[in-house]
Amino acid sequence: MLIGTFIRQAFLKWTAYRTAFWVDVFSRLLQIYVMYAVWSLLYREKPAVFGALSFSGVFGYAVVGILLGAVLSLDEGPHVRIAERVRTGMIAVELMKPVSFVRLIALESFGDLAIRLALYAAIPYLFALAVFRIPVPGTPEQAALFAVSLAMSAVVQFFSHFLFGLISFYTLDLVGFQFAYWAMVRFFSGQWIPLYLYPDALRPFLYALPFQAMFATPQSIYVGQLHGTEAMWAIVVQGLWAIVLGAGSGAAWRQIQRHVIIQGG
Repeated sequence: MLIGTFIRQAFLKWTAYRTAFWVDVFSRLLQIYVMYAVWSLLYREKPAVFGALSFSGVFGYAVVGILLGAVLSLDEGPHVRIAERVRTGMIAVELMKPVSFVRLIALESFGDLAIRLALYAAIPYLFALAVFRIPVPGTPEQAALFAVSLAMSAVVQFFSHFLFGLISFYTLDLVGFQFAYWAMVRFFSGQWIPLYLYPDALRPFLYALPFQAMFATPQSIYVGQLHGTEAMWAIVVQGLWAIVLGAGSGAAWRQIQRHVIIQGG
């Protein structure tokens, strides 16, 4: 399969620098410890704020957010690949290839995702299970719903990143935009803090954005905050966002192809 070739390329890329790999893994372990310290302190000092929400559930949610951050990386993806090709002028070469540019970017991105899932998330996850005993999905159905939701998250994020990357066709780079996008996704997606802990007035706005479909949905399913019919409907919402963002990406790409500016040489 063609995707197998891209997975192999991603494996060779991510394992070429072993020191960098282990530094990244260690940083995930450190983040998990910091999250444990922070949530332990909050629960010890202000237990009434969380009501019926258990420490293990909220901490497990945060740990899964850290692990998903390693898989659904904001520092890698189609936006980075598009901006790099535009900045160097290689976009001209890519457009002359017989394979669709969108398909090429998708294969590269999902190949990377598979390796990050197998390498960068697996070790910290096993560490969190062994040391902090984070919760696991209570039933096979819940585990299956989480897997489906994670797959939908990857699709939603791909199209969101792709749309963001298209900005570089007009600006020739994403410097100055990327941090704002990074902060917006982190805050609005509920990756580190569950959306149900946000103020009541803010929650409807957050649930109306596509970012919650990237992180909050699979994390909530994993810890059992969403289960059964609620989880299925949340996955349907993810699918709708994938369709909307996919259609928007296709329309934007067709429009931008008519106004390509080549920089470099």
